[in-house]
Amino acid sequence: MTLLNGSVRGLEFDFVPAGVEAAAQGGMVGPAGTQTEEKDHGPFRLDVSRTVQAVAVLLDSDPGKRMSSLRLSQLLYIADRECLAGTGRPITGDRIMALDFGPVLADVYRLLQSDRWEQPTWVEFFRKVGYQIERVKDPGVEALSEFAIRTLRDIADRYQRHGELDLVRLTQRLPEWQWNDPVRHGQLERPIPIEDVLVAVGRAKDIPWIMEAALADATLDQVLGR
Repeated sequence: MTLLNGSVRGLEFDFVPAGVEAAAQGGMVGPAGTQTEEKDHGPFRLDVSRTVQAVAVLLDSDPGKRMSSLRLSQLLYIADRECLAGTGRPITGDRIMALDFGPVLADVYRLLQSDRWEQPTWVEFFRKVGYQIERVKDPGVEALSEFAIRTLRDIADRYQRHGELDLVRLTQRLPEWQWNDPVRHGQLERPIPIEDVLVAVGRAKDIPWIMEAALADATLDQVLGR
């Protein structure tokens, strides 16, 4: 296992995502309070086109254009989180779920873990080989912003030498996961409110306008039938 700089539960890393130190020093109750499981996941909705293209960008970082479904899920979550921090909008818009090994994008994770893919869009561009996801066709990057593309490529490069266990330990230190640790709450999984992530990445003051903008986008999509 590769050990780099900065202790993380016995492991070491060269980069610690925003908010990790705050979680280590602060309490364990998230900004959304103790009723997290009753809150919805906010106004963002899964964007299939952006998600497919983001997955392809990450897979293209590997010489064989493939990686394990767990690693892919971890990197995609970190990229989504960093785009939320940088722009106020995630890449995928997927729901966020805390599992015992860390936070994941719920619908994408379940799809990647599934043995049967019934979504034509995924089958067109990817295939599953054991626990590995492989890109078989390039979906392009037209749906992604330049910021999102740079973030995805940076994430892939930054964590190139990190194994799955390294990434598990790292994401388990993220404040939004610690606030919603399912084991501590006696659950198998637990929703992570988008507000918790925004607080963790230092965007607490921006929550009202971020949510308002996301609701406006969702309303426009509904009107246009997208």
